Amino acid sequence: MSAPDPSRIRHAVRRVFDMFQQIKALGGVFGAAFLLGGFILVTGLLPMAVGSRFSVEYQVEVTPTAGAQALPADTFIVNGISCHQDPSQQAASPGVSTLICVALEEADDDGLGQIASGLSAKGWVLSDSDFGMSLSHVPSLWVLSVVMLLYIGLGIALVRSTKAGWGMAAVRASPWKAALLVLLPIGLLLLGVSVVGALGWVELPSPPDLLLATAAGAHGFGIGMPLGAALFLLLPVLAALPEEALFRGWIHERLFERLPVWTAYLVTAQAFTVLHIGLLVALFAGDQRSPIALIQLVTVFGISLILTWIRRVGGAVVICVLAHAAYNTAIIAAHLYRG
Repeated sequence: MSAPDPSRIRHAVRRVFDMFQQIKALGGVFGAAFLLGGFILVTGLLPMAVGSRFSVEYQVEVTPTAGAQALPADTFIVNGISCHQDPSQQAASPGVSTLICVALEEADDDGLGQIASGLSAKGWVLSDSDFGMSLSHVPSLWVLSVVMLLYIGLGIALVRSTKAGWGMAAVRASPWKAALLVLLPIGLLLLGVSVVGALGWVELPSPPDLLLATAAGAHGFGIGMPLGAALFLLLPVLAALPEEALFRGWIHERLFERLPVWTAYLVTAQAFTVLHIGLLVALFAGDQRSPIALIQLVTVFGISLILTWIRRVGGAVVICVLAHAAYNTAIIAAHLYRG
């Protein structure tokens, strides 16, 4: 066995040292990137944290009295509160039904009392022994509007600060290629979901039920439920603009000029994943679905690699924005279909 070539060892060590020097030189870029990423994250969480109104979910057991009306199989309204039967819960005794009711409340409202009085009029009595409640902030319309404006402004500013800009010339030069690249993440998503579902590895979760609360919040603001729901659904789609402007625009331009290609790929994906950790924690912390967050993080890392590859192949940030927005739209559509 021949001895290792000292010159090759020195060359490898030198390459590693140079890479660390390049990363050190990029410290300012990383710092700015994490500040901007943190701003996007915190801004995106504002609609879930700010607001004086709450979406309160009650889980109650009800018992019929003599002459009680039959409870509808679908969603029904009790004193302005949306309720439906929960067939997944095993009733304590025959004739007892479990209801899930979602109320939009101020801090001093008594949603449970309204449910009890409304059901009493139908001949049903609430059980005192089995009762559960969870609540979350209702995103207000003005907060959603401000967040959207901040996203648009930040995205435009970041793209305008790069040399390549939006890259519309690349789109005009090969529109069919751009269209295929935009649809690529959706195709991979469908393939992954099909494989996971076929193998039965994990039960795909439904998202937190904020849609109804947001729509109701917009209705209370005097604008109308469809607009509030549309804005809430549009928010994660619009988030693709500042995220791609940052990671596939501003960061991409600086990393790929100074780092080896695959190092830049991995560093970008790691930073993109870190940006989404807070959101995933907010969605899944303290929930029985928490283990799914790990799969979500792996998915985020993979999507970042794919979007960076799309940026390299397509040559345009706008393609990445549209691909990311299309991917988020597909996720929302799948959740609504399951819901």
